[in-house]
Amino acid sequence: EDEHHALMQLIVAAPSLSYGALLAAHPVTTNVMTACVLGLAGDAIAQSREHMVRHAERLATSGTRAAYDVRRGCSFATFNAVYRGGFQHFAFPALFSACQGNVLGPVLSVVPFVKGQQLSRALERMLVNQLFVVPVFFYPLFFLMSGWLQQLTPRESLLRARQHFKHLAVMNWSFWMPINLLQFLLLPARWQVACSCLCGFLWNAYLSLVAGSVRRHIKGPNPHAH
Repeated sequence: EDEHHALMQLIVAAPSLSYGALLAAHPVTTNVMTACVLGLAGDAIAQSREHMVRHAERLATSGTRAAYDVRRGCSFATFNAVYRGGFQHFAFPALFSACQGNVLGPVLSVVPFVKGQQLSRALERMLVNQLFVVPVFFYPLFFLMSGWLQQLTPRESLLRARQHFKHLAVMNWSFWMPINLLQFLLLPARWQVACSCLCGFLWNAYLSLVAGSVRRHIKGPNPHAH
């Protein structure tokens, strides 16, 4: 029974051990490829859902099935590889180095069950990431790259950004603030980007549903805009 239990533990742990070995040996390449694959997968889920919703209508009107949007998929794969896999690989260590809990530490020093400045460091990193890094780097890069790869003009990309920014910012904070806080609080530094990529899979599916099909949103009003 003990041998069986040990074998099951080894089988369960093998993927993470193999991935951890790749991450240790080739951190940038592993992070970039992980982000690329999960970015592509998140968009594929979104496109699949859209196709299911419009399937009956498309067949009834034209007799054809909705085709997979290759440019859209490539734009999500490329953006995630560049931002989540590449940029965050270098940005997170800088964030960890800069945010040491010196600002929030005195305020949170009275919180029980927290060792030293652990919580204050995580909070500072989350706030700087969400209130500075994401607005300054994530959104401009997303709208510029995805627009360019899907053949939008600069003016159309700017219009698309104006249509979606307010709604996406609120949803981004609702989704990512708790995740960032937990990952910065609990995970070792080398697993930060991998965690971001994994959670980003769900975020990419939502992002693609809301703002993925650029032509659809440029042609008509945005139902999600507030």
